Amino acid sequence: MPTERDKATASLPGDGVARRVTIRRSRPDRDGLFLFGRRYASEDLILTDTDLRALERGRVIAVDIENEYILYIRLASDGEDDRR
Repeated sequence: MPTERDKATASLPGDGVARRVTIRRSRPDRDGLFLFGRRYASEDLILTDTDLRALERGRVIAVDIENEYILYIRLASDGEDDRR
């Protein structure tokens, strides 16, 4: 659980929604530069049928990214603006 000090010193607000693009396939050698600007690492996240069922049951999947960031994945409810 983040402390108030953690929140105050975070470089990014925790209430934002990540930019996203739908693509046909990942291309780690090119995607960073062409999709979002220069990046120094990339990973594929593959969701299983079990993951999808958990999301459909209202669960949230937390993904550790490079031991530095957490990506939370959830499904938007019907009528919910998925970009807030």
